[in-house]
Amino acid sequence: HIFAPYDRKMHEYFKRGAGVDHPFDRLQRVRLNLRMIQSDVVSDKTRQGGAGLNLNELKESGKILDFFTLHDDQERDAIYDGWVRKPSWPWNQPTNMIRTYFGEKVALFFAFTAHYTTWMFSLALFGLAASIHVAMVGFDKALALFFFSGFVAVWPILMLESWKGKQVT
Repeated sequence: HIFAPYDRKMHEYFKRGAGVDHPFDRLQRVRLNLRMIQSDVVSDKTRQGGAGLNLNELKESGKILDFFTLHDDQERDAIYDGWVRKPSWPWNQPTNMIRTYFGEKVALFFAFTAHYTTWMFSLALFGLAASIHVAMVGFDKALALFFFSGFVAVWPILMLESWKGKQVT
């Protein structure tokens, strides 16, 4: 990808959003709208920006009750179809769709939750095997508990190191 300031003359070279004739996804449009509402920059005696409204200040003073963005029904339905209607394994979450709709922080939360849940499978399988071994030989002779406790001590280190590697990509 090539990154450059948006220019109408170069419109055809910008990647378009899904189903729209412009290069801005929902989250970028929301950020642009907020910037137009809140900014009021004066540079070289020419006004650049928007309305100059401080929405947080207006909310605190009681002039407005709250402000929020509206949902895009098509994008919301696409996320719902790909995430809720078709249950999938934790490692197949639509994190990119979540990022473009809800933002980076929410997508990062769900990506980490999916990663953590995926790693919990290994811990659960090892614990199940150790429980079966204890049931077969008895608690006093169960060597599997020793290995399971070691695995439980090493597991979070391995999981977090794997997450660090996944964050880089």
